[in-house]
Amino acid sequence: MDLYEFLDKVSEGRWIKANHLDKIIEKLEKIDKNEERFAIINMPPRHGKTQLISIYYPIWYLINNPSDRIIITSYNSTLSTTFGSEILDIIENIDLGVDLKISKRNKSKTYFKLENYKGSMTFVGAGGTLTGKGANLIIVDDPYKNNTEADSIIIREKIWSWFLTTVYTRLEPNGKIIIVMTRWHKDDICGRLIKKFDIK
Repeated sequence: MDLYEFLDKVSEGRWIKANHLDKIIEKLEKIDKNEERFAIINMPPRHGKTQLISIYYPIWYLINNPSDRIIITSYNSTLSTTFGSEILDIIENIDLGVDLKISKRNKSKTYFKLENYKGSMTFVGAGGTLTGKGANLIIVDDPYKNNTEADSIIIREKIWSWFLTTVYTRLEPNGKIIIVMTRWHKDDICGRLIKKFDIK
């Protein structure tokens, strides 16, 4: 099924199309087809970007790539494990039309592995450890809690260092990264990445 069909199924018919979400889906489809490996998506709060990118999309990606490993991060472990809980609940309780089984020995809100494939998902807060974890897809969702954090040069440096030395080093060859966040400061992680890699 395509991503729109999946969104309708996984939301049990509650998914509502919107122009800004259509633009995000276009970008996600390019990522999925290997047309792009790096995506930066910036929108204000409460526009549905997290529900789409950090909860629904990883499940769809895992359905199509069940041997891949996914890492999802956010500004703290509480939010990242909330993603883990929601994703586990969907996979285990909604008929997605595919046979994805969660390993009972490797199942938690911070990490789970598939029983019948090699795929897995890891959920960690910004600054957290990822030792021994590789990833074919990494999603960084709002690494700053709010504008106060983004205004802090100390926190901006900390998040930047963590991204370069911990997150980026976990990426497998031909792996993909999606950064989705509200822009609070021109020198935030998106601003630095756009400048460093000349992303348009």
